[in-house]
Amino acid sequence: MINRMQKWIYIIILLTGYSIKSYTQETINLNIPVEQNWMFDNEHPVRFMLELTSAQSAFSDMIRMDIATDFGNAVSSTFITYSFGTDSITPGGGFRSRASVTLTNLTPGFYQACFIAGTDTLKQFFFGYEAEQILSKPDGSNAQY
Repeated sequence: MINRMQKWIYIIILLTGYSIKSYTQETINLNIPVEQNWMFDNEHPVRFMLELTSAQSAFSDMIRMDIATDFGNAVSSTFITYSFGTDSITPGGGFRSRASVTLTNLTPGFYQACFIAGTDTLKQFFFGYEAEQILSKPDGSNAQY
């Protein structure tokens, strides 16, 4: 009898946790102010200031930041923790959480940033790092003109 009750309690906890997490992911908004026109270099490191807002308070979770090359090759994946406390009220109502992410060890090129909460893509954009130093391979074709 106790084992059966423990299983039901465990199932209820899992379902409750899942429904809360699904609800909060749908209510999160992400804003990242544009800096350097999305073009960065050694003097202006790749730094994203994240501002998350939600109508709900008193919960914490993580979003995933995936970085890939413009050709789609994975570069990095990082988890960013956020927390909406009752003391983070925004002027228009709702709650705010802020975080800063800095990327290092990038080679010259263009990259895609994707911010994901659960299965929801909150924001996706491209940025450049030291774009003027990109070295392209010469054209391999022997075309005659």
